Amino acid sequence: FDVILTGGKEAILEKFAKYDARILFGADEVCWPDSSLADKYPRVKEPEMRYLDAGGFIGYAPEICEMVDGYLSTDTVYDQLYYTHIFLNRVLRHQWNIKLDTRADLFHSLNAAIDEVEIRYEGNHSYLYNLKTGTTPNVIHGNKAQQSEFLRLSNYLMGGWNPTSGCLSCKEDLFDLKALKEADYPTVLMGIFVEYPTPFIREFFQRVANLIYPKTKLQIYIHNAVEYHTKDVNDFVEEHGNLYSNVIVTTPEKNEADYPTVLMGIFVEYPTPFIREFFQRVANLIYPKTKLQIYIHNAVEYHTKDVNDFVEEHGNLYSNVIVTTPEKNVSGRVAKEWAMEECMRISCQYLLTLDSVVQITNPSLLTDLILQNRSIIAPMLSRPGKLWSNFWGALDQDGFYARSVDYMDIDPRLPGGYENVPTDDIHMNQVGLEQQWLKFLDSYIRPLQKKVYDGYDHGPPQASMNFIVRYKPDKQPLLRPHQDESTYTINIALNTPGVDFQGGGCRFIRYNCSITSPRKGWLFMHPGKLTHHHEGLRTTAGTRYIMISFVDP
Repeated sequence: FDVILTGGKEAILEKFAKYDARILFGADEVCWPDSSLADKYPRVKEPEMRYLDAGGFIGYAPEICEMVDGYLSTDTVYDQLYYTHIFLNRVLRHQWNIKLDTRADLFHSLNAAIDEVEIRYEGNHSYLYNLKTGTTPNVIHGNKAQQSEFLRLSNYLMGGWNPTSGCLSCKEDLFDLKALKEADYPTVLMGIFVEYPTPFIREFFQRVANLIYPKTKLQIYIHNAVEYHTKDVNDFVEEHGNLYSNVIVTTPEKNEADYPTVLMGIFVEYPTPFIREFFQRVANLIYPKTKLQIYIHNAVEYHTKDVNDFVEEHGNLYSNVIVTTPEKNVSGRVAKEWAMEECMRISCQYLLTLDSVVQITNPSLLTDLILQNRSIIAPMLSRPGKLWSNFWGALDQDGFYARSVDYMDIDPRLPGGYENVPTDDIHMNQVGLEQQWLKFLDSYIRPLQKKVYDGYDHGPPQASMNFIVRYKPDKQPLLRPHQDESTYTINIALNTPGVDFQGGGCRFIRYNCSITSPRKGWLFMHPGKLTHHHEGLRTTAGTRYIMISFVDP
């Protein structure tokens, strides 16, 4: 469930044979599950991986059986730890001739190594390429921590997609309706959700009516939360409703009665500026006040009048003076959950949900969707010629949308600009300090630059990329090789190596020169663009912070 094979047995056996080993394990950047064993591993050269990864191994049957039998007779929880102890045992390592694939020739663990790989294509064949070692592994292991990235890669590897033919897996296991009689078509419940005022809603309903699909196999559920569109909904039902097997409409009036009762707790714990505006915004909440109860905890005598004024003016509108924050609207989510429940109640075979801002331009939409024979299909919307879509491909640690590697490396914090290498950073213009930072560059950095790079005098310095970078072992531990979009770059250490973090640093690839222990508060300056191709070295523990400016891009 967490391994992808990108080559056949011939390729795998050929690479295995080159190692002249009886057992070959994959290698990892991280020593897991017992990091205290890290120093016991044989040392390797950069950029090889040092630690054993039990997610993939290959070997000859006698040695493999003997090794695995030993694990089955132990009570070790992690097979990874069992195999680690075997490898670190010199006697067993030599007895069974166990080696590690430290360059990822055959095996590749994605653990803490997502930034080191990319997908490449040769004709219609896709493969994974390791940017650090220059190898093309055939066995890709994605552990739990990298599961989302592993699944993303699996969409492109193993013949799933290529730039010539597009999505190949989309053409597998199709459900062709042409062979069916109309009476045997799947039953579909179509949920239509009018959540806010919608332009061209009449055209929307007309396109729903134009769908090429037997209307006797369609049931319609319309959730209308906008009074203004009641006539549009009624006109559609009056003209087309009798053609469908069933039509259900919830109106704004019906919705309000179904709103959940809400308790709002307001806690005035200390003197609060703009508290009258706060209470006015509470009063302006778009939610049925008959379904709201408000509880106010006021611990500040000074605000007693503000609280009393709010209660006197608005209290009689609520069922009781008690409220919860944030309030729960009769949201589209609630309505869509109802649609799903209704779909199951009538034993429909498919559920189609549409927001009223979406226009159906293909009358064959339903048959085309059913043809795909997938459990769930969601649209990917984009604006032609614009860097915008509803597909991000990843989630951040808080569950919000995050840009995946296969999305465009556009940074919305930089007007008209972009980053070729994604980083975990905070830009000065995000926190309102960009002008102060430019003043700092002109007053302190420019004189240093003139001494270091004699003959280059460009003032005041221009820089739109001024940002703090964070490196953590479990989230952006390193930065892959790249060029800075600058004439020169400054890099300021914001905390102490060996105390706040382990590892890290910057390596200039062309010169094979690494800066690994910069003093906190000190900077190093280097040319950007063509000459100083570099990478951020792996942070292995703690959290490393640096301040970066790309000057005169």
